[in-house]
Amino acid sequence: MIGPTGRITNLLLLLLLRGNLSTSFSQLRTPLHYDDTQEHSSWSSQNLSSVPEVLDVRLMHLDLSRNFIRHINSPGLYLPSLKTLDLSYNQLQTITEGAFRDVTKLQELNVARNLLSHNVDGNSQALGSLNRLRRLDLSMNGLDDDAAELYLRKKSVLEHLDLTGNLLMQLAPKQFADSRSLRSINMENNLITVIEKGTFEPLKKLETLNLAKNNLVYICDFKLHQIKLLNLSRNSIEVFFTSTDGQMYNLEILDLSYNKLLYFPMIPTTNQLRSLHLQSNMLGFLEADTMLSEASSLYRELKADDVNDAVEYDIYSNWRMMPLTSIDLSSNHFRSFPVEAVSQLTSLSTLNLSNNCIQAISYNMTKNGGGHGENFHPPSLTFPSLRFFSLQNNGLWQLSLFFLENLPSIETLNLRQNAEH
Repeated sequence: MIGPTGRITNLLLLLLLRGNLSTSFSQLRTPLHYDDTQEHSSWSSQNLSSVPEVLDVRLMHLDLSRNFIRHINSPGLYLPSLKTLDLSYNQLQTITEGAFRDVTKLQELNVARNLLSHNVDGNSQALGSLNRLRRLDLSMNGLDDDAAELYLRKKSVLEHLDLTGNLLMQLAPKQFADSRSLRSINMENNLITVIEKGTFEPLKKLETLNLAKNNLVYICDFKLHQIKLLNLSRNSIEVFFTSTDGQMYNLEILDLSYNKLLYFPMIPTTNQLRSLHLQSNMLGFLEADTMLSEASSLYRELKADDVNDAVEYDIYSNWRMMPLTSIDLSSNHFRSFPVEAVSQLTSLSTLNLSNNCIQAISYNMTKNGGGHGENFHPPSLTFPSLRFFSLQNNGLWQLSLFFLENLPSIETLNLRQNAEH
């Protein structure tokens, strides 16, 4: 016979058992660490083949990445408070129109590494309803030029766009006609060979542009005054030429590393350039005088209307006006120190000339000091702000005392792996 105390004990055990069963069942339907009150929910790597049907309508951030979702049907998501949605690394190829009708507050959408090159017309219609998007990641979807244009329609407030690892070949103004609020664009690792005139100029808020790992050969008549960071590394660029229109350029960081530059880039007259990456090019392959002559002739040909005096034109004329603090010239072909270029950079604090073929540091006396005798030391060969200077892995066999005396602020001078004395 079970007394009152025993009945109460059994009742408590039954309630606890039911609670445990309920909890276990609930865990099969909800993601790890999920409860009814939280605003964040992660279903990442849960082997899902579709969007979960039971989701808290109060959710603001939803992670469905790294699953096997192929389709999002209408009606799809009823999450009126949702602000960020991560669908990256799925197998998504079909989004029916109306699937995003009830996520009107969505600001960030990540659909990287999917199959959105399929059903582009229908998918773009579905994304067209997301008119509050500020950040969109479409990287690694196999998109061509036309597909990218369709996906960017009705994106008037979009600020950040990632198109890395697609199949873009030719950029044109129409592709960004509906996304004039863009602040950053990443198109690294595509097949871009052509950028039509007027493609980026209308994007007045654009500050960061990444075009690394493409097939660009010439950058002529560069007029992007608004850009602060421009990455053109790992292309096949032979010439970089900017317009001399007298307007201020906001460019602060320019990366032209791993290209085929034979000549120093033609920099705008008025600029805010702080960091210049020119490593792993072909600079110094030509003798200094030959390089100057050929570069001046080429730039005159490219912009004949801006250059009228062939005698006075100097491709370094704008360098002395740059507030440049860092320049990387490593892994080029310099056999002598590029005095004409770097000696005019009075704000320069970091200079990397490692992995070249420099044997001596001398000045071109015929151009700048002719008739003054061997002891003439031009005053321009001074680096008042230089703190870090690397000449590692060259062929240097001596440094003149005069040169060292003109490094008043030097803190680190790297001379490792040079010619033995």
